[in-house]
Amino acid sequence: MNIDKDVNYFTRGNASRKDMLKDKKQQYKNKVLTLILYFVILCMFAIITILTINKIGNYPWGSETFGYLYKGNILYDSFINGESFISYDINWYNGTQLLKGSEPIPYYLLALINLLTNDIYVTFSVFITLVFIVGGTGFLLWGYYCNRFKLGLFFGILWFFIPNNLRVLFSEGNLQLVIINALIPYLLLIYYKATRENKFKNYVFLSVIICIISLNSMHIVIMILLALFLLAVFDTIRKTYFGKKFFIVLLSLLGILLSAFWLVPALGEGLLNSNKSEVIQKLTQNSYSLLDSISPVLRFYNVEVYYFGLSFFLVGIFSVLFMNGRRDIKNLSFYGILIFIGTSNVFIKVLKNIPFSEFLIFSKVTSIAIALILVSILLWRNLRKVLIVIICFILLSDSMLTFDLIGHNREFPEGLVYSLDYASEIATQRIGILDLSQYGALPSYYLKYGVKGKSSNQVFGWQWKSANTSENIVMINTALENNYYLVMFDRCIQLGADTLLIKKDLINDFNYLDECANQNGYIKVYEDTNDIIYKYPIEGTFGTTVKFDGIAIGKYAENICYSFPNFTKGDKDYIDDYTVSELSEFKAIFLSGFKYRDKKKAEDMLKEISEKGIRVVVDSNELGDEEFLGISSKKIDLEDNYGEFYFKGERVKIGDFPEDEKIFRCSYLLGGKDDNNNYINVDTRMLEYMKYYNENLVFLGLNIPYFEMITKDDVALEILEEATNMESYILPDRKCVNIQIDFESNRIMVNSENNDVIVPIAALSSFETIEGSYQVFNNLVNLKSKELVIEVTYPKLSAGITISLISVLLILIISKSMVNGRIKSYLTNNEELSK
Repeated sequence: MNIDKDVNYFTRGNASRKDMLKDKKQQYKNKVLTLILYFVILCMFAIITILTINKIGNYPWGSETFGYLYKGNILYDSFINGESFISYDINWYNGTQLLKGSEPIPYYLLALINLLTNDIYVTFSVFITLVFIVGGTGFLLWGYYCNRFKLGLFFGILWFFIPNNLRVLFSEGNLQLVIINALIPYLLLIYYKATRENKFKNYVFLSVIICIISLNSMHIVIMILLALFLLAVFDTIRKTYFGKKFFIVLLSLLGILLSAFWLVPALGEGLLNSNKSEVIQKLTQNSYSLLDSISPVLRFYNVEVYYFGLSFFLVGIFSVLFMNGRRDIKNLSFYGILIFIGTSNVFIKVLKNIPFSEFLIFSKVTSIAIALILVSILLWRNLRKVLIVIICFILLSDSMLTFDLIGHNREFPEGLVYSLDYASEIATQRIGILDLSQYGALPSYYLKYGVKGKSSNQVFGWQWKSANTSENIVMINTALENNYYLVMFDRCIQLGADTLLIKKDLINDFNYLDECANQNGYIKVYEDTNDIIYKYPIEGTFGTTVKFDGIAIGKYAENICYSFPNFTKGDKDYIDDYTVSELSEFKAIFLSGFKYRDKKKAEDMLKEISEKGIRVVVDSNELGDEEFLGISSKKIDLEDNYGEFYFKGERVKIGDFPEDEKIFRCSYLLGGKDDNNNYINVDTRMLEYMKYYNENLVFLGLNIPYFEMITKDDVALEILEEATNMESYILPDRKCVNIQIDFESNRIMVNSENNDVIVPIAALSSFETIEGSYQVFNNLVNLKSKELVIEVTYPKLSAGITISLISVLLILIISKSMVNGRIKSYLTNNEELSK
């Protein structure tokens, strides 16, 4: 045996391994240095971009941007005062828990940046720069992972200029979605690695990034969770092992629960409370024609139009059709195209019937579709360089056209600001901006932070759905939109608005507007080409006392209040939640979309009330087949108009249905006493629309209250006057009384010389009475004592923290078990990414 030869063999082997290890270290060092170099280049592009954006001015023009800046600024004020949370804000919506119903990250990020800049507009510029860098770095890391640095850098720079990302940032001003779009490359990278590498850090990072996205938007993260689940299902169809992907989806779900410390107390029951009509409206507003979505021309006529990007669509189709090799990479583009198809308005009829369809707004995750297409190109190993150059060129050209159209801030809006300054100068309690949100969130921000030396409280704000007075806001906006100015002014007084700014192009009859304003006591004090300002002649803080002659109970009962301002909307939809004595205070009761817990009790109550001489009107449109007091209704669809219409035994001419409701769904009455005086003739059938149970208890059909509300038809109005025994367009007996309102941290103190005063403070569910008593009236505090002290609480905090802690524990246990093999996760060879 030649010992020297064996020694030389082992020596050479050790040297070879050392050289290999040294080469790997050098390669790693080179990759890190390249990553740092490209990161510096990315930052330089970000700085150049923000300078270009601000070349005209640094004032944002997105419809929602100033709403985010307001919350960020007021949170910054809290930081300055040594507080890290806003429990209550008196400025918006007659008082609101500003962060309730809101995910916190955008506001805390803006507040933290503002600590450094002390200028909210500079803060917004820094925010844009950070979004550019963070989003771009995600694709840099993809380039590092795939060892394709140049393409990763290009996609990182391109990511900011994606047409959808630009629209969300500049036009919508939806900063929650902007942050999520910046995080999407990280989400896809971590998910991709988690499904292919059995590493503890990947599983934990996935849960953490899902948690971060949850704290930006719960609705979007639920769509992301659904997308990850579908990805797992599609991979299973390809006969890969589903078990691991199931646990990855489970870790994603736990990532959502990880954010429970905030979401449980902040969102409460607000996440799933959308009614069906709101869901359909939301789906309709966020669904588009597929051809329009990829048309590169429409954006030149409307810079705010939804544009997926023709170039991105074509690149996605190209990769689906021509990518060879690994099917899982090709499927990424396929999934992106599927998301794009999901934005089509063709699917509204399908989506609206799916449970929780409010979470299936595919246009909100457009950037995920784009990112999937870009990642598939990054992972396409054998794609020719010339094709890569062509793809990059067409993607960049398409994106830069959009940037040239909308990628800018604006100059200071002098015209609107002058009107806001004047309104703020004369206001003594609250300002109402009646613009149907056409001015965006700017007025809501400016009245707090823009007017020098004064901050004005407001009836409106931004993100009205999270406001406790959302029903009041909807009623005022509906009245403005449909020219019901009398009730509009009255309800503004009830909300404490002594000053109103009305956008002029929303008004159809200025003389009638002035007449209604004067009837309510408002005086016109200012007018220019864009706005009118009215002032109620009262000084100091005030509440109102009011006597309504009618009450409207039920989901749709408010429709009658527009033509009959002397009706108030009841705070409860269940008849038997009221007492006979409560309802006996009114001259008329109108029921539409009402409910009851005990049918017999509800029937007996209405009979007893009607026998006292109080008029009770039951709108039967939602009554259905079930009899109520022996009367039921049957649905019918009428086209164009009611046809032959008889009222009090005589044929009358009633108007046609509106253009957008030519097929009108309504109900006619069955059962009870026959009444041959009030009916319509349809196909030789006599269908009754008004029946009397007794002299004062009336059933009304044909959806006449709604028809009258949307058409202002004279005959329909006369029918309602007959049914309710009330005159239309009569104001309630309302008087303004001075009160004293003080705020101290999270306490509200009210003093009044009178009881039963409606205080223009929203009655929040988180209020805890310390002294005195109050009831809720139209979502406002109805004072029942001369002194009232209320404390704003923050319920469900401990429950949220507990859920978060349990989620942390489960994430660690499941991740460790997957790494240690306690949870089996078989990987096929073709799932490993060759680097």
